[in-house]
Amino acid sequence: GKVLVFASGPDGAVTDDPAVLAGRAAARGLDPAAYPPEIFENYLDPRKSAWLAGMLGKERVVLNTDMHPVSYRLQLEYFVQLTGSSIERLKATAGEVLLKKTWQIPWWAALLPALLFFTVLHGVTRRRRSPSAAMVYAMALTGGSGIVLQIVLLLAYQTFSGIMYEGIGLLYAAFMIGLAVGTAAGERLRLGARVCEIVVIANAVAVALILPTGIQPLVVVPVLVATSGFSTGFAFPLLYAAHRRIRESQRREGMIMSAGIIDGADHVGAAAGAILCALVLIPSFGLTSTIVLVVAYKLSSLLLLALVSPAA
Repeated sequence: GKVLVFASGPDGAVTDDPAVLAGRAAARGLDPAAYPPEIFENYLDPRKSAWLAGMLGKERVVLNTDMHPVSYRLQLEYFVQLTGSSIERLKATAGEVLLKKTWQIPWWAALLPALLFFTVLHGVTRRRRSPSAAMVYAMALTGGSGIVLQIVLLLAYQTFSGIMYEGIGLLYAAFMIGLAVGTAAGERLRLGARVCEIVVIANAVAVALILPTGIQPLVVVPVLVATSGFSTGFAFPLLYAAHRRIRESQRREGMIMSAGIIDGADHVGAAAGAILCALVLIPSFGLTSTIVLVVAYKLSSLLLLALVSPAA
């Protein structure tokens, strides 16, 4: 296989000049015996450099960066081509557009929160059980936002640490601890459903502001994972209690049905969020902008609760 190495100083300073690269390697304290100027001359053959420049100039490309990882998605497409899976057989059809082009400019991803919001709003205002549907919508988006934040923070941890194997147990443990503590806090405080929406939104905003700074990432990222678990767990008992009260006020079975419906909404939202986040949102928008999109999703559910259930 071919290994392409890009080294730069300021933004936009990528070069294929072996002498410049050797100077940058020396400035960063790399062993001159391991990285002599000759090694860059061997790597950067002029013909290969010209070929690569031609490939990059053919179409719009998204460069892989710490806060905008795309290489894992491209690697997935590469292995799909090698294995000849059913996805690859969709080439020259609408499937190629959806699977290989949409992730570069996913205009529909930005419209999806509004589409979901108005679709659900139209349905809930036409039916007597409208407030309970709003709770289900809010829980689905909470589950989706929780898994999206978890994936974003996992990728950030891998970027900052350089390895995931040793930290993945820590991060999952942090999320589960936060989830348990948040659930207990939500059950104990018994606040309104809109409060949990505000908590989820505030946590996502905090992650979006703190993560790009790169401050003590090996400490900060696990803490953010724990707070994301807390906000997800905090929402569950509040939305469940609100949904149960609504069903019981309508003289319908409350406890068992509400638990199943809210739990199912959480799982469906998490599944949809994981697929969209990993395959579309992060390669398209980057880590920070994906979190901003999570905030937009949750603002729609907060607004919906305020419109159809003022007492929530």
